[in-house]
Amino acid sequence: MTFASISRAFEVWGAAAVFLLVFLEYLGIPGYPGGLVLPAIGILGRMELIGPFQGFLLAMISSGLAMALMYGVGCQWGGWIRKHLEQKKRWLEWYDRLVRFNDRYGVRGQVLIRMMPVIRTFSSIVSGMLGADFWPYWFYSMVGNGIYSGVVIALGYYVTSLFL
Repeated sequence: MTFASISRAFEVWGAAAVFLLVFLEYLGIPGYPGGLVLPAIGILGRMELIGPFQGFLLAMISSGLAMALMYGVGCQWGGWIRKHLEQKKRWLEWYDRLVRFNDRYGVRGQVLIRMMPVIRTFSSIVSGMLGADFWPYWFYSMVGNGIYSGVVIALGYYVTSLFL
């Protein structure tokens, strides 16, 4: 995925493309290059194709829904996921790191987790697997996600002149 493909998707589908691309990013699909989506929202804002605040709001709503969905996946299929993680040592290490982090900081740690690449992708599933209270988990995840998304969208907005 490139900025050009994101831009084309936005031209065809408008704001729904932003919603869908951010939603897919937060589902943590392996191989999906979601790291380009948030800066692209800022770039689209600078090009006046979308309002930066509108892009941020769409990103927050879609990421909140995706995080809730992945939390539910962790609750529902956590045992099955854990069983399959034991076969992949690298993924099991990431899981164990998240468990230790959650043990140490609880749901408030979601604010920090949302700033960390890779770990942020699996945090929702692990929180569901651990049985974290949903609303506090979701609130702190949204706070961390708002900070992260705001900074990355703003960077895309302000450094656009380097790319275009």
